[in-house]
Amino acid sequence: MITSFAAQAQYSTAMKKLLFLILSPLCFLSCDENTDYIGNSLTDDDDRLYVFADTFDITASTIAIDSVLGRSNTGYLGRVSDPETGTNITSHFMAQYGILEDYVFPEEDSIVSRHDGKIIADSCEIRLFCNSFFGDSLAVMKLKLSEMGTPMKEATPYYSSFDPEVKGLLRENGLTTTKTYTLSNQAVSDSEKSGDKYVNYIHIPLNQAYTDKNGRQYNNYGTYLLTNYYETPAFYRNSYQFIHNIAPGFYYQWAGGIGSMAYITSSQINVYFRYEYNDSVYKGTLTFAATDEVLQTTTVYNDLEKLKELTKDTEYTYLKTPAALITQLTLPIDDIIASHSNDTINSAKITLERSNNLATNHYTLGMPQTLLILPVDSVKSFFENNLITDNKLSFLSTFNTAKTTTHDANTYTFDNISSIVTHMANMKRNGMAKDPQWTQKHPNWNKLAVIPVTATYANTISSTTGQSIPTLYRVRHDMSLTSTRIYNKGMKISIVYSRL
Repeated sequence: MITSFAAQAQYSTAMKKLLFLILSPLCFLSCDENTDYIGNSLTDDDDRLYVFADTFDITASTIAIDSVLGRSNTGYLGRVSDPETGTNITSHFMAQYGILEDYVFPEEDSIVSRHDGKIIADSCEIRLFCNSFFGDSLAVMKLKLSEMGTPMKEATPYYSSFDPEVKGLLRENGLTTTKTYTLSNQAVSDSEKSGDKYVNYIHIPLNQAYTDKNGRQYNNYGTYLLTNYYETPAFYRNSYQFIHNIAPGFYYQWAGGIGSMAYITSSQINVYFRYEYNDSVYKGTLTFAATDEVLQTTTVYNDLEKLKELTKDTEYTYLKTPAALITQLTLPIDDIIASHSNDTINSAKITLERSNNLATNHYTLGMPQTLLILPVDSVKSFFENNLITDNKLSFLSTFNTAKTTTHDANTYTFDNISSIVTHMANMKRNGMAKDPQWTQKHPNWNKLAVIPVTATYANTISSTTGQSIPTLYRVRHDMSLTSTRIYNKGMKISIVYSRL
């Protein structure tokens, strides 16, 4: 039974519609706390604003996914065991390296580093910077670096199941090397690590002999980069020319060990040489960096069959990353609209209550911090088109550690997704008017996907206040290691209607 709340007070009849539009949304915001007096000061004796509140059960389920769009500004590298399922999670990543527009190297005649009169690099290395990680920093791990022969393409969506080796992107007989490492980086002194500017990194030397795709030999990869600049500087004019003519990128694969997953926030190729300036010899460094302006993708391997066991759980639904489990909600649109064809849906609220992890394992996966909710059939286009939430058909929710009420703690709350509810109702009505079989042909018409994501904000200056405000500019799949359970039983959607 729907409970109605109405009250009356005098006001100008000529202003009633304007006041309804302006004031009623403000009142609706508080309806979850106390709806006893909704409508006060809004109606006269002839016209009344009725507000109805009701809740409806949601059907929820867990969906196992084999891959997600692997585009990420963080590379993930390593293998760990998921304590919840006992399965291994393995990640590799591809990275391209860019160059500043019209970057100028030192004058060719100034280079002191030479062999038999030809320019060489004294040494070359790659550094994979690791601001954070999951697991044991002392776990002994091994990686394999492989040179790419074909660059990744901007317009191609690379999913987390993409294997560049199988797809032929790696260069045949190209540069390869392996590196054994720990994330504690024992090769770096404690005094260096204690410095304010130190960022932990995995060090990969590239000082072995290198042969390019044309069969030309160099003493190391850095010499290849230096030599080609002075021979063909046009290829170093911008990142596109550099990637497509000089360095397509590298693929970093897990090659051994278990216990740590490195979160590679940036990486760079460093070329070291000596040059002369004003009769003095200096040490120079050329750096090519993997940044947001060039492509980086992550490849993930999960035990999908084992994960599917969790989809059978009826007490909980699951959220697990990377590329593992999402939650799907089926909204009772018909029930929400029944007997309310003349009413306006003012708010629709869904709260997902998280179940605390009772495991005592020191390396238990953390919880996702940000969730995206949107229609199931919109997921693919949302990520492939690099969209951000519009608060109409897509919304974000951050984890609530604590709020004003106990009920709101340990939850993810989508405060008002009424526009999605209305959109789904309109889609069905219009579709059924044209085709009685419309719902059978569109089985996802009333389904929402709940997906862990990372949301990136940039500070912009308000034109009115002059203050700095955070502005959302990127939403991507969360490729880090997270897992949580959501209570399935009792999951509801709260609706507030109004009628004038």
